Amino acid sequence: MSTLKMIEGQEAYTYFHQEIKLVSEEVTNLDDEALVDECYSILMQFPSSDLDKIMNYYEKHKSLTSTQRKSLEGFYILAYTELCWSDNGQILHIR
Repeated sequence: MSTLKMIEGQEAYTYFHQEIKLVSEEVTNLDDEALVDECYSILMQFPSSDLDKIMNYYEKHKSLTSTQRKSLEGFYILAYTELCWSDNGQILHIR
């Protein structure tokens, strides 16, 4: 994962937008197996029966449909950007 640094005086929204863009670019470079592995580890903290079905499908077929991949990419982006922010908008950690 790349590291972003918040610039003093920078709006949190700008930082958040940059974080989403960075994570989006990184997730598109993952192959199906790496994406499934990443999402599997995230699912330990954020269970989802819909994503469990995708994981089971991948285990059986060793491939993802384009719709399944989009679902996993969206989950990955949401989880990794959400993990950086607290409920009050403060940055918890920077990767």
